[in-house]
Amino acid sequence: MGATFVPVRMTPMPSPGPTASSGSTSGAPPSKTPAEALPPGQVLIRLSTRDPMLDWYDGDPLLKVLENQESSPRTDGQYPLRVLMLGSHQEGPGASLIGRIVQGSAQRGTECLLRPGWRRLLVQRVRDPQSNTEGMIANPGDYVDLLVAPMPDYATVNRSADASAGPQPLPVSGLKSAALWGSTAGESQQWLVELRILELEESDQPKVGRGFYGMLYFGAEAVGAEIVELIEALDLMTEVRSSLPTEALPGTLTQCIVKLRRPTALDTFSGGQLGRFVLRRAGHTVGVGKVVAAAVASS
Repeated sequence: MGATFVPVRMTPMPSPGPTASSGSTSGAPPSKTPAEALPPGQVLIRLSTRDPMLDWYDGDPLLKVLENQESSPRTDGQYPLRVLMLGSHQEGPGASLIGRIVQGSAQRGTECLLRPGWRRLLVQRVRDPQSNTEGMIANPGDYVDLLVAPMPDYATVNRSADASAGPQPLPVSGLKSAALWGSTAGESQQWLVELRILELEESDQPKVGRGFYGMLYFGAEAVGAEIVELIEALDLMTEVRSSLPTEALPGTLTQCIVKLRRPTALDTFSGGQLGRFVLRRAGHTVGVGKVVAAAVASS
């Protein structure tokens, strides 16, 4: 919040009148100052009241403005779930995962994936890690304690003679750098992405076109990727589109297809945000972008 200005009435001191030692013989009465003296203690006007003398101040008091201020909208279901893991401990067959929700929302019954490893989990409880009180839903920016349990492998259960066979316990070792993803993340080896190339020094500026190979970083995970096709380029200054460009240039948003070194599950985004992945090569960040959709491999 910026500085708050409180109405203040300044009372200038009246000019001293002629004194006996001044030697003035005009006999004119002392001049009157047009400023009115404030009663003792009335220097600042209370925020919750208005002074009728301050006719220029006709707004609501500050405290009333703050009380009526609506909270900023939250992107509950707008983006796929992403929870940054900060700690964990065993709790029965499941685990209590403590973390911060970066995007999406989590509530009881939410299905999610634990990365790395892609273990499918089910949220059984949402709790505040500080007060230990249970809640209904956790939104972006919230620190949460999620009690999760492994989802049953129905294929294994159906093949087993013992129908009561359940999922294996979830170990909590090695979950410090893990993250929870939404269960809608699909797995593919080719992805349609929007890539924005950064402007580097002339000696470090690579030519990013078909056949360019680099490393794509998704959070703490990195996978090799090759650009196999450039579909369209949008000039961000002129908003002119060009089809089938031969190179992704700085200042343009290029839609292209990348082939990953291995099939990987990624979140897709339809909004205008970038920065969902970083493209690097030879120690330099070449570009940033977002994953739009899984691409069908050409035959």
